[in-house]
Amino acid sequence: MGAHPRYPVSLASTMELPDGRSIDCLVLDLSMGGADIETRQEFGDLREFTLRVLDPGFELKVKCAVRQIRDLWQRRVIHDDPRCAGAR
Repeated sequence: MGAHPRYPVSLASTMELPDGRSIDCLVLDLSMGGADIETRQEFGDLREFTLRVLDPGFELKVKCAVRQIRDLWQRRVIHDDPRCAGAR
């Protein structure tokens, strides 16, 4: 187990890309060490994005930096690096 425990959340979200596009995604889990974010959409070379959580009654925008991207069949899992992130 890593230094930070992961908590499953399954939050519907949107990734706002630097080029102005928005991509639907799902936050799978969270920890103090980052987040796992899943999408089925193509996004090209991605290094930073803003994650907007869309849960009813709760809005959060967080700047994220990509640590790793894994291709799993028809979906991609992005591992966020919170060292570059900041909640707004």
